[in-house]
Amino acid sequence: MHANFGSYDLDHLSYLCFFVCCALFLVLLNLLIQEIVLILTICLDVFCWTDNILGRETFKSVTNFSSFLLDPSSGTLFLGARDAILAIDTKNLNQPPKKVKPEQTRVNLHVLGDVKVESGKGKCPFEPSQRYTAVMADGILYTAATSNFLGTSYDISRATGPEQERVRTEQSINWLHYPEFVSSAYIEQTPDSNPTGDDDKIYFFFTEMAKEHDLYTKVPRVVRVCKSDVGGMKTLQRRWTTFLKAQLVCEDKPSGQRYNILTDVFTARHSPGDPSSTHFYGLFTSQW
Repeated sequence: MHANFGSYDLDHLSYLCFFVCCALFLVLLNLLIQEIVLILTICLDVFCWTDNILGRETFKSVTNFSSFLLDPSSGTLFLGARDAILAIDTKNLNQPPKKVKPEQTRVNLHVLGDVKVESGKGKCPFEPSQRYTAVMADGILYTAATSNFLGTSYDISRATGPEQERVRTEQSINWLHYPEFVSSAYIEQTPDSNPTGDDDKIYFFFTEMAKEHDLYTKVPRVVRVCKSDVGGMKTLQRRWTTFLKAQLVCEDKPSGQRYNILTDVFTARHSPGDPSSTHFYGLFTSQW
């Protein structure tokens, strides 16, 4: 009898714990549903706000928004979509956005404040999946990208400006060898911090196949060129004469593990105009 009563008490306790757990589960489920409803409400508000700005009837053919660029000086927000660029005046959201639908497959927008569309040939890849980077220096565009349709030729070039000053890299594996471009930076020097008259520098960060190792080993690199470089007179005509390339090393010293794939770079300028105060922060991962 005592054993039966003990079994009965144990079963009763199990049922009680089960019902308590069910009650807690229902309470948590109710809270979760409330959170989901709140998130959906916020999202609907955002979508409604966006539709109100873009105008669903006017821009119903615009699809695949993939990039955003805000010009702080003018307050213009640029939206990049498939074969279209929208410019929205954030200071006057009631004003319809400007819509540009270029004839070219690839376009390059490089004048902030005014929507200017031009051919992207030689300035960006033919295929969006190919890596590239670009930076502006005193109104001139410097790019690192593939230069042919197949994506087998690579260039670091001055893409705009006077035609005779549009220099680029030599088509040689000693210069670039299957690079995957990551980032670029323009480091300007002011006369106060530049007593020797050094030129402003432009840096390009990428990962490439190491020519000095086997064909499957990748190494992170940095390239530096001078802004005033216009190429050589007899040799290296319309090619960089200040092209310098160095290897980046990211290593965990205790284990000896090297991280040879550069995925992102952030440039921090602590004192504007003073290049010595510039720091580059890189994000690396391992190939293997």
